[in-house]
Amino acid sequence: CGQDYMKSDGCNKIRCKCGKLSCYLCGEKIADYSHFCNKMRCDCGNCQLWTSTEEMERIDREKRQQAGRKVLLEQGITNEEEIAAILSSLNDQEDE
Repeated sequence: CGQDYMKSDGCNKIRCKCGKLSCYLCGEKIADYSHFCNKMRCDCGNCQLWTSTEEMERIDREKRQQAGRKVLLEQGITNEEEIAAILSSLNDQEDE
C-alpha cells in the first residue's frame, strides 16, 4: 500500500496498518510464513525469518540511502559523486 514502516524487533513478517503482510527484508507482499526460511545460514534463496540487530540496521541504512538517492535525483542532482557525498554527510550526521 506504500505506507512507511520501521521494524524494531520480532520476525521479518510485517503486518501493515492496512492489514497486508509483507517481508521486511525484500518488501515482497506475502500470504504467510512460507516466504521465509527458518534455518540459519541457509542458501535456499528464501528470506530469513529472523535477522540480527546489526543486519536490521544495515538494511535500514540501505533503505534510507535508496530513498535519499531518489529524492536527490528528483531534485535534479544526477552527479553520482555529488550524490555519494551528500548521502555520506547525512550518514555522518546520524552517527553523531
